[in-house]
Amino acid sequence: MLELLALAVVVGFVVLIVALIGAVLKLLFWLVLLPFKLAFKLLMLPIIAIGFFFKLALGALLLPVIGVVGVLAVVALGVAAMAAVLVPLLPLAVAILAVWGLVKLLSRPAATPPPSTPAVVDRGSAS
Repeated sequence: MLELLALAVVVGFVVLIVALIGAVLKLLFWLVLLPFKLAFKLLMLPIIAIGFFFKLALGALLLPVIGVVGVLAVVALGVAAMAAVLVPLLPLAVAILAVWGLVKLLSRPAATPPPSTPAVVDRGSAS
């Protein structure tokens, strides 16, 4: 049992040493290639700037479109929310309208009495 534990420790140290060698090599390559990376970035700076300005111009052109679409989306969501609240109330509104119609129909008088005296119209005096 101790032999297996010793073998695991040895394997762990071997893995650790290999990882350490890899880290040192990575650092060495990074330091060697750093001037080339910096020179390449320096040469690419105008191209990166041109790309940035194209993206900025496209964003400035699309900003009003995005704003209009956003406002339309908010309005559409508001209409949908109001419909979601008001549509379940339609049966109640129909029932209230039916009761109102029945009350209006049944509360009418049977007949209206004729006027008792005719109205007198003054057509002006003949002077």
